Amino acid sequence: MLIEFTDDFINQLNKMEYLDNVWLLLNNILHNTLHYHHIVFATIQGIEMLLGSNEIDNSNKKVLGWIKNKIQDLNALKNKVKIILRLSFVSSSKKQEDNKTIYYLNVYDVDEFKESVFVTENPSDYDFYLKIAKWFLNFNNYDISISNSPSCGSNAEQVIISNNKEEKFVYCLFDSDRDSLNAKAGDTYKNAKKGANKRVNKNYPFQLDILEAREKENLFPFTQYINDTKIGKKERELLKLIQNESEEIQKFFDIKDGIKKKRIRDKRYQDWQAIYFDFIQKCEKMNLCDICNCQKDSCRDCKDSDEEYIHGIGDKILQRVSDNFFEKYDKKITNIEIIDKIFGNQQYILLMWQSIADVIFSFGCCLSRSIKFVN
Repeated sequence: MLIEFTDDFINQLNKMEYLDNVWLLLNNILHNTLHYHHIVFATIQGIEMLLGSNEIDNSNKKVLGWIKNKIQDLNALKNKVKIILRLSFVSSSKKQEDNKTIYYLNVYDVDEFKESVFVTENPSDYDFYLKIAKWFLNFNNYDISISNSPSCGSNAEQVIISNNKEEKFVYCLFDSDRDSLNAKAGDTYKNAKKGANKRVNKNYPFQLDILEAREKENLFPFTQYINDTKIGKKERELLKLIQNESEEIQKFFDIKDGIKKKRIRDKRYQDWQAIYFDFIQKCEKMNLCDICNCQKDSCRDCKDSDEEYIHGIGDKILQRVSDNFFEKYDKKITNIEIIDKIFGNQQYILLMWQSIADVIFSFGCCLSRSIKFVN
């Protein structure tokens, strides 16, 4: 995260006495920057004042010297990030300034700064989103350092509370588990909201986001699934069909697990049935559905209700095709023709990727390990 020492803060620092703990905190932050966690930002004037202080460790002055030499790059970085933390001697608070979230953190409210944490449902979600964030990374001197704290879904509430108690900066991103645009979010996100509301350190950087899609499988260009040589014929035909459906169906159809038989008949799902009726008819005409012999108006008591009527693509393919994609295109694609060929009518996926990448980078930005500080 970008941690800013403003000129006002540094001026106050130099005028006040008995600040041993504050200087200890500043040295801790600079030490973290030196070891590739977080990035310190200050003006040239502020850096000069800190360099002239006997309270800053000599090893940390190397960081300040680097910042001074790279101030133009750091100004570009400051414009890029969506979240900034500023140290303060007044009450901790959170504000919106110039389309950024600014956290003002009182120096007496914190003992040390730790690595930022990315809370996801499982490690595979973390890996996928981190690849996206690094795909958009276009700063030579910077990288992303953010550890994973998987919640396993049901533990989301407790994981968020625990990380916040440990005074960590926390970003959370969860599947919506919705099957349509206006459906209710799933239990994982609901548990996460409970955790967010129970945080003790409300002024520490924290953000809880929900996917604007059912799950991460919906957030990958279907062309890459379709071109995968290991995918089955029925699955490929299904994806081709979804690819030409509405954006709502592309985003919220359960492409991983498919459609259960109970969804077709059960009166509890009438709103869902209205959205997917035409699509299911197309699937039936293309022989993409299993047989459903149930003659009841409702499948609530049907022994076959939990069997698949339309099969999904499973939970293994995304890792394979995304690994191939990010290996082939290791940086953001700028060629318009290639973008159109890959994303086609799913350009919204690129916008979602960019939004996710911006937040991950804002929480996890750090100096690149290619930068070496000489003694």
